[in-house]
Amino acid sequence: MRKITKIALSYLSKGISFYPLETGSKKPLVVDFSNSGNPIRVSWSIYRERLPTKEEVFLWFENILATDIAIVLGRISNLCVIDCD
Repeated sequence: MRKITKIALSYLSKGISFYPLETGSKKPLVVDFSNSGNPIRVSWSIYRERLPTKEEVFLWFENILATDIAIVLGRISNLCVIDCD
């Protein structure tokens, strides 16, 4: 199991919602399940309402080999950020 998968499962066990990002980007991961040339971007908005499943975690980080994670703030994760410049 990859280290990032273990980290994602740790977030999940703590009730923190997240989704995968494209490597080196702030955009949600793009997945083409059918190799049809019509890729689908992971919709981050559904993770405002629910946690990812273990199946999704393994798909993203073990099968597709995503390398970055974005945390969903707010009620779902019980987290907030204050940015002071």
